[in-house]
Order: sequence, then structure tokens, then C-alpha cells
Amino acid sequence: MRSAATAALCLAQLALVGCLRGVQQPTQRASSTVASDGCPWACTFEDGTTQGWEGTGTGTARVSDEHAATGRKSLRADLPPAPYPGIGVEFKTPQDWSKCQAFRFRVFNASGGPVTVCVRVDDAESRDFSTRYNNDMDPHRLAPGDNEVEVPIAALRQGGFLSRGLDVSRIRTLRVFSVERKSPVTLFFDDFHLVGQKPTGRDALPLVDLNAMTAQWSASDGAVGTIVPTPDTHLLVELPTGSRYPGVTLHVTERNWLSYDLLSVDIHCPPDGPAPHSISLKIVDAVGRSQTVVCPLQKGANSILIPLEMVSSVSLGRVSELAIFSGTPQAKETFVLVSSPALLRKNLAQYPAVRDAKAADPALTLDMSGFQVPRNTCFLAMVYIPLADGKFRVVRCNSPGRGELRYAIGADAFAGHAANRPIQIWVYVSDHGTWCWWHRSVTYGGKPLVVRFD
Repeated sequence: MRSAATAALCLAQLALVGCLRGVQQPTQRASSTVASDGCPWACTFEDGTTQGWEGTGTGTARVSDEHAATGRKSLRADLPPAPYPGIGVEFKTPQDWSKCQAFRFRVFNASGGPVTVCVRVDDAESRDFSTRYNNDMDPHRLAPGDNEVEVPIAALRQGGFLSRGLDVSRIRTLRVFSVERKSPVTLFFDDFHLVGQKPTGRDALPLVDLNAMTAQWSASDGAVGTIVPTPDTHLLVELPTGSRYPGVTLHVTERNWLSYDLLSVDIHCPPDGPAPHSISLKIVDAVGRSQTVVCPLQKGANSILIPLEMVSSVSLGRVSELAIFSGTPQAKETFVLVSSPALLRKNLAQYPAVRDAKAADPALTLDMSGFQVPRNTCFLAMVYIPLADGKFRVVRCNSPGRGELRYAIGADAFAGHAANRPIQIWVYVSDHGTWCWWHRSVTYGGKPLVVRFD
């Protein structure tokens, strides 16, 4: 066990560092054919029609009286053994989903075992795989019986490593399908709806009470956690040698993260002695879907901020856990101080996605050539530009298959920029399903700026 003197030294240093701080389980919904919360679309099948849904591939769709999640009707989908059988709907006019936080649907799996399905969404300009949302790299696993699937609208905006983000104000089609069936399966769909989660509560919301040890957090894989009481309580986490993923799991009190923009955690490493080079944060939802982000660490204080829309694999409306752990074996025993896990809400102003390496009038260029990776490697990036009116203009950078590892953001993105406030930049790359993360704060002084990552 680390000495109290060592912990006290870390806490004293924390006081010298300024920090950047500023769902429920599925429930039965009343049957309806109109959306709630100001969102434009919802779909049940109580009128006896398929509401425009049809079979896709070799799949078939028809209205059924079985396994309705709401009311008495559902949509039965029979998926035969063939590539990509499923169901889909094409909207007569593009749908504006920009004011919504997520879309959800219920599905009853009538088979005796798990079934995986993928969600595909096209906007008005989608033409191929690289221009639509398609999560067949991370499909949804349906257990036998009743399931609820959620996809955050933010995930559609950001896109992924293989496809661009969507214009969520012009959604054209929605499909649910199985990649390839080896045996036939029958699924019953119901209660397609958009979630218009309005911001409520505080803009900075603590996730756990670290003093409530038995209910709020637990150590795992040989790690030892000790509460260090101070005016701002810290959790001292010892990471032993020989363990693969030692760390702590925070059992969060706020499960619905949809109306928040950033996950915030402070990690302090000792200034002297061994310390981990990185820390992993894994967000887990109520059905076990998870996403891990690896964050590099430096000696002393680390203020970790993660944009939640980058966490596209998780149902943000029903988060259950936040794990903080070391993802690499420790050659020596190390420790970190964890404090202030919280959700942050910002007033965001949208900006068209940037998908080019060059711009006619570049103000900010993100240069990732120092990563020394194959030319077809794709990075996601996000930039928060503070504005004089208190908002943040959010610029998403996303372009698959680029030959140049850079993004150029035009000067028009900086109109109304608050020059006395730093710009926040995040760059992400995928490594065997784990997202590696780099965060920079920079100052833009009105002249072209190049920010290099390596």
C-alpha cells in the first residue's frame, strides 16, 4: 500500500494545477403514430399496415398480432439463409432528425439463440458504403426474447473510420438487416421512435460519489482502491505488476447521457517514480455493449475530456458503468489518483463536416503524418471553436480512404471566434477495436495554424 505521505504529495500538486472544468432500462411506451419530444417521426403498426416498411434483400415484412411491444400489432420480419436479409423504410421526403438525441426500436427475437443485426441509415446524398452510416463492424446482438436497440444521432453525425458522417437534417432511408444467415430466423419489430431528450439539470453533473464505496465503485484484477478524503475526494488506485487490466469500475448514478457532450475525468500521476503511460476508459451500457478509449498520460495532472459522440457503439441513454484501468501490463507497481468524474454539457453550434486535406483559405490544419501509418489509414477528428457569444462551434473531420493524413479547416469556421479562449482538438484512431485518443488545447491568433500530432 502506498504511503499517506506519497498520496499527500500528489494531492498538494493537484492544488497547483488548474483543471479544465468549467437511461433508464427499456420501458413500455404508449401506442402512438406520432413522435413525442418535438421529434418528427415514430412508427407503430396499430393501423394494420407496414407503415412503409418492406423486406430488403431476401427478407420479408408483414404486420403480425404476435409479440407487440406497444398495443397489439408488430412487424414480422422473416430472414432466410442468405446475404443481408432485412427490412427497410424509405421516407417520401427527407426527415430532419437534427433536434433529436437518438432513435430506438424494440425487437422480439423468436429464435432459440442470439441473433446479430446491423443498422444502416442513408441521408439524401448517400451513394455507397462510404457515404452512409452502417454499423456492420459493430452489430447489435439480440438475445432471445425482447430487446431494445438505440443509436445516438451524434453517431450518425460523426460517422466512422470507414464512412463519412450524415446530414441528419436530411435522412432518407433506415434499414435493419443481418449480414448473412446460416439458418432462418423470425424477428418482430415495434415502436420505432426518435428520442428528443431536452437538456435538463446541471451543465456539470458528477457521475459518482467516491465516498460511497460499496455502491459506487469497485476495484478489479488485483488493483487496490483507497479513498483519500480532501475537500475534493480522490480515489487512489494502485496498479500491480502481473495483472492484465487492473483498475476500478465506477457504477454511475446518471444513466442517461444523451443530453451531455463531454465525459470528464481527472487523472493524476506521481511526479517521481513509475507511472502508466496511458489509461483506458471503457463505457458500458445496460445490454453490455462497450467502447474503450485509450488516453495517453503525462506526469502530474491530466484533465481528460472525451466527446461523447465519439462513443458511437454504446447506448448513451442507458449507461451502466465507467471502467478506468491500465490496458498494458505494468513492469513496476504504479498508481494514479482519480477524481471528478462528471458529464459536461456545452452550447454547441453546428458546422459542415470537413472531409478534405486542403482548403482554399485554411485557418487550422491538423497534421497527422507523424503517426507513420499506411496511406489509407483514416482518422476521425473533432474541433471545438469557442465563440464570443458563449457557444462552441463543433467541426467534425471525417473522410475515409484519404491519401493525406491531414484536415484543413477554412477561415469561415472561425467567424465570431473568442480569441481569449483556447480551441479544443481531439484526434482518434482505431487499433483492434480500441480507440486511441489525443487531445490538444491551442490558441488561434488569426494567422494560419498547423497542429501536428505524432
